[in-house]
Amino acid sequence: MATIENEQVEKGQKQGSMQGIGAVNSEWMTPKRKGMKIANVVETRAIENFKNGYEVLQETIDGNSDPPISITFNGVGLGALFETKVKHDKVKEMVENNFPNWEFYSSHLISGRILILWQSKFVQVEILHEDAQLIHCKIKVCGHKDIFLVTAVYGSNSKEERKALWTKLSSIGHPNLPWVILGDFNAMFSYEDRNGGRQIQAKDIEDAQDWLAMGQVEEFKCSGSYFTWSNKHEIGDLIFSKLDRMFVNKLWMDVFMDTDAIFKWDNVSDHSFCLIRNQKKSNVGFKPFRFCNFWADHSNYKQRVLEAWETPTDRRGLEGIMQKLHRVRQSLIQFMEAQEVKYSRAIWNKLIIPKHRFILWQACNVQLLTRDHLSKFLIIPSILCPVCENDIETHTHLFFDCVFARKTFVEIGKWLGVVDWPKEAEQIQQWCTRGPLDFKNRVINSVFAASLYLLWKNRNRCIFDLVCSSPLNLSIEIRKLSHYRILSLTCNTSKKQDKYIIDVIRGW
Repeated sequence: MATIENEQVEKGQKQGSMQGIGAVNSEWMTPKRKGMKIANVVETRAIENFKNGYEVLQETIDGNSDPPISITFNGVGLGALFETKVKHDKVKEMVENNFPNWEFYSSHLISGRILILWQSKFVQVEILHEDAQLIHCKIKVCGHKDIFLVTAVYGSNSKEERKALWTKLSSIGHPNLPWVILGDFNAMFSYEDRNGGRQIQAKDIEDAQDWLAMGQVEEFKCSGSYFTWSNKHEIGDLIFSKLDRMFVNKLWMDVFMDTDAIFKWDNVSDHSFCLIRNQKKSNVGFKPFRFCNFWADHSNYKQRVLEAWETPTDRRGLEGIMQKLHRVRQSLIQFMEAQEVKYSRAIWNKLIIPKHRFILWQACNVQLLTRDHLSKFLIIPSILCPVCENDIETHTHLFFDCVFARKTFVEIGKWLGVVDWPKEAEQIQQWCTRGPLDFKNRVINSVFAASLYLLWKNRNRCIFDLVCSSPLNLSIEIRKLSHYRILSLTCNTSKKQDKYIIDVIRGW
């Protein structure tokens, strides 16, 4: 059995009780939290009823059927039973007795092999295709905006007959909807899929591997038991195989990112069932207020706080102070949301290597752990620059005033050309927005970010490895990193000026 759930709330203390089948509204709140929102939770007993119905069915057919697949979002159910051995004219009676309030689909073509069930109040099912080995359907769940495809597979025991299954799956192509394929394939996909019995040969897996190589879907990584079928013989003749699988396409992973799946052995069938959940949790409670230290550096910070604090209040004592603090908090939130970080687009640019972006962003906000910062909360042996040991290590000294940094930028200028670099750390933000963010300035920003990154890396090597590079070697490394990064992303361009710049970069 496979089950897909969309859990929209985290576990907490629930109030109210389940009443029969269908939706039950209850209210709950997480304990020990003040000011939390009360969430309306819609639950059903779809999974429990599906399992109970399966147990009754097992008793009816002497435990020879395969476990079911059931899919639930917010407890709303869609299910499939394999190898039911129930004749087509008996299906309606069986469903009414074992799955009350569930709709079903069966036909003479799939009779006794695959049975689709769903709760019609909450799920809309459209059968797109069926044959003896699969049912392909489109699913729309009430309250869920995304439509998705489900293909329930029960593969034939014959290798030759399974060729039609691979052909039919291939003919579906690459749908533009989330798609999950699950069920009993009765086929091996790798040499590790059997433990005991006859050893798997290359011919046993070639058809399955050929289909998988088409790239329609990829196997979803499940937890729990690796093997999903057992012959239930005594030790010595015991055989385990992996026959049941779950495959998804890329769109499924993009839309249902929180999906997880686990195989469990807790039913009377010789197959395990798979529990598949989409654990999407909603935010419960108010988001805590977090004060950022750099707010205090803003020119209008003090004025904004004083205006909010000095606003008259009709309360006294602690209640009045709490009201003032609340006003200050709201004022700061509105103030900072209105601020536009103009230099962010210049830093978070694809021409800059990601780790270089991080160091450049930290340098822009003067947040790197230079020794002048460390000395404020740690006792350190020295606050001098570890590279030149001539002055206190600050952002401005390390990147611009240090003799090593100055020589490095001189070497960079020999192959990059004359650039008016910033003179101190506080000017980096303004320097990043010095002009239009055209290709030329983006290239210069990329070189500058690589320079700061390697200067910081060289500083750390001086401290921890007692090794210091030379300005020339550092310049060569900066040139190589910038050369490979820029050419790998901007080879195709139609602008003449950009083509000229690329030709120059190729000569670096």
